[in-house]
Parts: sequence; structure tokens; C-alpha cells
Amino acid sequence: MQEIWKTGITAIAIASTLALVACGGGGDGGSSATPSTTQPTPSTPTPTPTPSTPQTPDAASTAASVPAGTYASTDERLKLFNLLNTFRSQIGVGMLRQDPQLDIAAQAHVSYMVANGVTDGHVEDPAKASFYAAYPRDRATKAGVPATTWVGETISGTGTAADCLGIITNSVYHLMAVTGNQETVGLGFNSLCVMNFGTITGQVGTPTLNAIPIGGGQQMAASSIAYTPIDGTTVDRFADSGESPRPAPDIARPGHPLMVRVRADQMSDVLSVAAFKLVDSTGADVPGRILIAPNAQSASSVSGVATDTNLNPGVAFFLPLSPLGSNQTYTATFSGARNGVPISKSWSFKTYF
Repeated sequence: MQEIWKTGITAIAIASTLALVACGGGGDGGSSATPSTTQPTPSTPTPTPTPSTPQTPDAASTAASVPAGTYASTDERLKLFNLLNTFRSQIGVGMLRQDPQLDIAAQAHVSYMVANGVTDGHVEDPAKASFYAAYPRDRATKAGVPATTWVGETISGTGTAADCLGIITNSVYHLMAVTGNQETVGLGFNSLCVMNFGTITGQVGTPTLNAIPIGGGQQMAASSIAYTPIDGTTVDRFADSGESPRPAPDIARPGHPLMVRVRADQMSDVLSVAAFKLVDSTGADVPGRILIAPNAQSASSVSGVATDTNLNPGVAFFLPLSPLGSNQTYTATFSGARNGVPISKSWSFKTYF
């Protein structure tokens, strides 16, 4: 059975120039925005066939290299393409090939949003200026992307390519979105940045309007662990406070989130947590909340854990309860198991002033 993780997630930061919008990691079927009282009529997807015994789709190994981007040297999309691939390569989830047709679809959506003063949402209204097509998969179809490619969209409002990726990597659901098993990417940029992701390998059935499937695509080895912040890097003290829905609405100003990710190409794959902690340079524990997928609850023995229905299998987050200190070094420690096989990781990072 084709497994898909979908949710309607929209995020808007405090300042409009830092608005962040995304499918949150799996796609929202276009339901995350209502552009006007007249809703566009989308194409109707064919229900995915369900075999008698669920099967794991074939998958590709993570890509260690991809062809260079064909954007102009002065195009901010080239910077974003390189930054995104460097980030994905460093954490071990595989680089993304440029898809020129997805570029067309992504740039068309940027043009629509800018023309209409829209800073969030994946749905276009045909009554508004620069309308291209209603939903991400519709826009991909119009741009020439094969009908068998699954398309998921992430949007960030930003001033530069570095800002775009920086906001996303300082979030929860959007960070999960850009570190998934997708294989290709198309980019749009004009004061907003749009990332359209394509997943091809091992896919069956008809893709939905805005989704990244759980299975297939490019998958990490079963023994691999992806984690952020990257060891030795310097990050913001704060989490993106505009993510919506907020991963922890009762925490007024959380600190920079930490993520651990393992291979999970079936909904039944479990990343259990025995310990996930963060200590400052003095060795003092940083108070935080551990967020896990619902299917990991019974297998996780750590205190301070909360299940989050918006999280994919194979993903866990540590969210500090308050901003981290300025110009400090922190050490993170994770221990748990993937489908019962023990795993552990320890790493350090710094914060800016």
C-alpha cells in the first residue's frame, strides 16, 4: 500500500518578511489556505490501490552527488539549490536533482503570491492575477512534470536564499519536510522562496494534490542517523515562533529545535526514545520537550515526551522550553532504537550572540 504522510500546515513568522509556509513534510492536499470565498476546483485524484498485503516501495540509495544547477550565476535560486544540497548532504539524507519543470511550477507560484500580496498558502485562486494552476500537483502537471511524480511544496518568505533555508532549518515541521525522501527539487524566488519536491522511485498509484510519500524515493541506510543542528555549526538561539500549527503552543518562546531522523519507509517503522537531552557548556541540563511520532509512544521510556500527530515515523525532536543562551556551546545526546535495534548519537553546536 502506498503510504503518504499528509497534513495541512501553514506557518507565518512574526514579521511578514520572515513568513514561512509549507506542507509540513508531507503535503496538505491544498487545504491549508482559502484564497477567497470562491475555492478553485482541483483535479480529482484517483484513489490509491490497496493490495491485500502492504508492500514497501522500492527505493534508491541517498544521492552523494547531483549535476550542478543550471540557474544563472546571479540567480538566488542557484544559491538556494547549493545551500539546500549542502545541508542535505551533511546530515546524510541525500542530495536533490534539479527539475526544470518543477522550477517552472515553483516560479509560477511565487509570481502568483507576489502579484496578490500573498505570503502563505499552496492554493491559487483562478479569479486572481497571475493564476497558474490550483494546487502543487496541478502546477507541476501544467509545467510538464510526469503524472507519476509525487509533488510536495514548501514556502518561505525571506530576503535571501540563506534566510530561506535558515528559517526552515530553525523549525520543526518544515525542517522535517526538507529532509525527507524526495529526489528532485524545483525552486521559485522573488522575495518569497518556493521549493517543489519530486518523489519518483518506487511510487505507485496516482499522486495527490500536495504530498511527499513515506516509502520509496531515496532512503538512508537502516543503520544511519541524521541529526540537526549539524555538529560544530553555529545556529540561532530561538526557534521559528511563527510555525502554524505550533509544535508546542504552550511554550511562549522555544529555543532552537534539535532533530533526529532515521529510515522509516513504512508507517509501522518506529523510532523509540530512551533519552534525548541537551546540556550547556557548564554541563547543566536544558529543560525541553521531546516530540515523537504517535507510533513511538509505547516503545519510548523517556520522561518529558509528547506525541505529535504531525510528525512522521522515524523522526524525533527536542524543543528547548526557552531560548538558548548567546554565544554558548551545547552538547546533545540521543539514545533509542529503530525498530528495536539500539542507536545513539552525541554531538555539539554553538549559538550566535
